[in-house]
Amino acid sequence: MDSGVGMAHWWSTIGLEEIGAHVPQPLKPALRRSRDVLRGTWPDARADRRLARTPTDPVTFNEKVRYRIAYDRDPRLTRFADKVASRDYVAERIGEEFLTHLHGVYPSGAAVPWSSLPEEYVCKASHGSGAVVIVWEGAEADARLPANPRWASWDRFTVRPEHASRQRLSALADKWMSR
Repeated sequence: MDSGVGMAHWWSTIGLEEIGAHVPQPLKPALRRSRDVLRGTWPDARADRRLARTPTDPVTFNEKVRYRIAYDRDPRLTRFADKVASRDYVAERIGEEFLTHLHGVYPSGAAVPWSSLPEEYVCKASHGSGAVVIVWEGAEADARLPANPRWASWDRFTVRPEHASRQRLSALADKWMSR
């Protein structure tokens, strides 16, 4: 497959979803970008406009952040965006004794063994900012979880253990995992 035509044909016959399970996570963004370049859909017009506004000699903090978003392709950034993968990285580099105790990583709210958790704990989505429930004795007495998770976004909640309804926690975790 030395020609671009051969690669484009390969992408059309084998979808990213099909091979995505066999590719390490740090390589997936580059793989998607390659597919889009071959299809002629990258960069799209919106990305072109954003790249054009990104200064090539950033001075302010916001300019430096925009510059890194536009041009930094360090594969470690993907790993550090994932909270579970970054824990593995810290454990590899300096040891597990520097990490807080992790009760488990679960794919859905129904999979969490709520009864085996201690009195106080934190429930956190690993793929987003916010999306955390802190179950703590020191929380305000009137703090509650939302009755309907449909109206909750990437919010932070602090509740007492007696107000941490397993049904509401499961529904909230499922909402976060669906996003």
